[in-house]
Amino acid sequence: MIDFTLNPALDLDTLAARFRSRGFVQIPEPFTAVTADRLHACLSQEVPWGFAWYDGEEGARFLRAAELQSMPASRMQELEQQIYRSARTGYQYAYNSYPMLDAHLEGWNEVPLLDAFLLMLNDTPMLEAIRRITGFDDIIKADAQATRYGPGQFLHQHVDHGMPGQVWRAAYIYNLTPSWHPNWGGYLQLLDEKGDISAGLIPRFNVLNLLAVPQPHMVSMVNAFAGAQRYAITGWFRSQ
Repeated sequence: MIDFTLNPALDLDTLAARFRSRGFVQIPEPFTAVTADRLHACLSQEVPWGFAWYDGEEGARFLRAAELQSMPASRMQELEQQIYRSARTGYQYAYNSYPMLDAHLEGWNEVPLLDAFLLMLNDTPMLEAIRRITGFDDIIKADAQATRYGPGQFLHQHVDHGMPGQVWRAAYIYNLTPSWHPNWGGYLQLLDEKGDISAGLIPRFNVLNLLAVPQPHMVSMVNAFAGAQRYAITGWFRSQ
């Protein structure tokens, strides 16, 4: 059984001070190296990846793995060109996704390890630690998706506000790529009010990033020559 126990050496008070002063914090080694390695193996070998993108008329779009695999190559190329055209002037994203919360609630039963990780995020020890670090005492639950960014994939600048009936308090990104080179792109970029990059965070392995909501941010495009896929588990800690 994999151990999802939080690292007892984490200095929650120091992490909380950093979060308050900057609006974000990086938490190195929140779980053991063995746990992080097992999660990376899961994401790289066991997840049936779907594809997520944004449609200006229909909003968020997602194809499950079976739909994606049955799509003719010509149709996928057409969709990619459509995504790039819309990205020139409007909001857009394109990456592989596995919606962990939907999968759990709908009983997909495809990746038991990710179901267990989602339950851990919503268990008392994790929620108490996140409340202490962020200072948001009203956080009561978390959602999650697994993400894989490959060459040409990206997430445009945006500000998280939550969905109808949901209140997002802090975004999180748990990075699970063992080795990443700065030249490959795929940075989490935090932006100031002028659109300048106030912080650029490389997807460092076994590091959990927490961001206060709302806050402008983006994921820069993964370059065509990148030598790996950018894996992470992401979502929001919520009060509703």
